[in-house]
Amino acid sequence: ILFSTVSQAATLKLNDKYNKRVEVALNKSTVLQLNTPVKKISIGNPAIADILVLRGSQVYVLGKGLGSTNVLLWDKNDGVISNLDVEVTHDLAGLKAQLYELMPGEEVNVYSSQKSIVLNGLVSSVTKMDAVLRIAESFTGTRLSTKEKKGGASTGGVINLMQVGGAQQVMLEVKVSEVSRSILEQFGIKFDAINAGSNGIGGIIGRGATLGGGAAPIFTTPAAVGPAVTSVLSDSASISRGIFGAFLDGDMLYNFILNAAKQDGIAKVLAEPTLTTLSGQPATFLSGGEFPVPVPGQNGQVTIEYKDFGIELGFLPVVLDARQINLKLNVSVSELTTDQAVAVDVSNASSNIFVPALRKRSASSTVELADGQTIAIAGLISENTKERVNKIPGLGDIPILGALFRSKEFVKGQSELVILVTPHLAKPIDEKDVRMPTDRIVDPDRWGFYLMGGLTGIADPDRSSTVVAEGSASGKYGHQVDVDDDQSSTKQKLSPPSSSETEFREHINQLKDSSYE
Repeated sequence: ILFSTVSQAATLKLNDKYNKRVEVALNKSTVLQLNTPVKKISIGNPAIADILVLRGSQVYVLGKGLGSTNVLLWDKNDGVISNLDVEVTHDLAGLKAQLYELMPGEEVNVYSSQKSIVLNGLVSSVTKMDAVLRIAESFTGTRLSTKEKKGGASTGGVINLMQVGGAQQVMLEVKVSEVSRSILEQFGIKFDAINAGSNGIGGIIGRGATLGGGAAPIFTTPAAVGPAVTSVLSDSASISRGIFGAFLDGDMLYNFILNAAKQDGIAKVLAEPTLTTLSGQPATFLSGGEFPVPVPGQNGQVTIEYKDFGIELGFLPVVLDARQINLKLNVSVSELTTDQAVAVDVSNASSNIFVPALRKRSASSTVELADGQTIAIAGLISENTKERVNKIPGLGDIPILGALFRSKEFVKGQSELVILVTPHLAKPIDEKDVRMPTDRIVDPDRWGFYLMGGLTGIADPDRSSTVVAEGSASGKYGHQVDVDDDQSSTKQKLSPPSSSETEFREHINQLKDSSYE
């Protein structure tokens, strides 16, 4: 068994003066060829390597465990021949062969550091890096990244020093589009009538319509019980649109309000935030503001905290390869509203603190897209209807005439929301191609400001994109040189020759001769 193992092992020639370090793969062997016969050997750690003397000048080394040790060799005169440093590593040659076969074109270097495998180089994508790490793990069984501080196990670990090449900056374009519509319809009659006769007072009230303000004289006839009613205090009517009227007589007061209104409203929200960050690094964006919120504390003290509102965007991109981008993103659009707002009673304060509410639309998702692809991560279509009727029992149920004794309100709301996401692999752009929003805004001159009433002046026309001229062997060309004449330097422009190559060379030679004269 020993000789069959030796026949398969590699043979290395060892020079006493220079070769002091020997690498052996784990569970593999090698043979060292010495210039001097070896009589005696000594190994520092037998658990790492096994050393045997075969034929006087040949030494057999077998890797048993990961690590390094030293071996001392003596000759027949008990003189030390050499002190060898033996390091037992993983099968790096086998790992390199697998990486070359499975990952062609990837620049990965493999090294050994004690019990660990060190990977260095430049790979094309994160997915290729993960595949290289998995292949290396099959040789060790564990992974040890550069951010981890723990040591490897007895089988070693993988230290990742690889870098991902290519464009690793991701620019995210998000479009938030929302259209909401509200419809409000109102129809109702408000009235009150009071009649005073010689023996009593009576009337009818439908939702208490009131007009004008102050005291209005109504009745001059003495009442049956008590003093005569000479005035009635009335508040101002709270109607914003409609038809109203009043009738006043000595014994009769009649007020009426006909409220028939329809109100339509439409709102559009279009936000296009854009944000750029590196692969694997989070980024946030907020365009809006902050509003104060009172927070009660100890001993009746009140502190103020500020809450964000507006357009908020946060995402974490990971570039998988040249075309795929993994995104974890959060999109939020909020606005202040008086609906469901609260009034906070604060001690030692003359008035309550009004805290508005937020109308918020948000989405959180994880998607995987190619460069330039667009996906809708959220969509919402909502419709709500509310109808309210106020009426006098009995009278309001009478057909046709019952409309005089009831009031109706109809409210309908519709909303549609779409959020689109488009990632791009960002690359730097030329400064001359950048257009700023302020490029077209200039200050007006005195004529435009005082006489024409303008707030901005006439901006310069847009710069045209620069076109790089292509070189050619033919076409217009020329040359300008300095010619000395009477110790004075003058410039002479030579007319361009013909496009013939022979004449062009003669023309260049003439220029050289004239410059030397």
